Amino acid sequence: MKAFQSVNWFNRYPVALISLGLSVSLFAAILWRGPMIEAQEERLVELERELRQIQINSERAVGLEAEIVALEAALAGVKARLIDLDSVAVNYQFFLDLERVSGVALEGFSQDPLSPGGWKLQTDKELSLYWAVPFVMEVVGEYSQIARFAHLIDNSSALTRLGYVSIDRFKDRTGEFRLRSKIVCHQLGVRDE
Repeated sequence: MKAFQSVNWFNRYPVALISLGLSVSLFAAILWRGPMIEAQEERLVELERELRQIQINSERAVGLEAEIVALEAALAGVKARLIDLDSVAVNYQFFLDLERVSGVALEGFSQDPLSPGGWKLQTDKELSLYWAVPFVMEVVGEYSQIARFAHLIDNSSALTRLGYVSIDRFKDRTGEFRLRSKIVCHQLGVRDE
């Protein structure tokens, strides 16, 4: 009889009993999945942040390919201005051409040992990529010729920095006074890897 009464009770209140069953089931699901919901909400916030960053990056990336091409062209221009440490004859010829243009007589010339000191680079990483190649020259000529020679060195296409220029007066074999200049400069060169 009791079984019949419970079925009868179910027939009388079907919506209430189904609602009660669903409520208990949903309450159990919330208790069981509660920590998972918090984790998913945190993940959702993180994904939304990543989406905003991707949108910002895509807006900033407009024209990026053109900028990369321009930077690569600029880098090629800078690399063309660096000297090759192994091409000693080419390095000497650079200064011989300046001698001819300026009108001085190049009486002494040497490519000194490499040193990172003549060129004030900022970090060890920069020092590991490039070397300052010191060149020491002794030239004879008039003041305007020596000044032009130093100017040509300082404003050459190679990355060059004048380090030291001195001018002395001396008597040549004929007894005339002439000017002699000692010039030390550093050219930036690519270091062997």
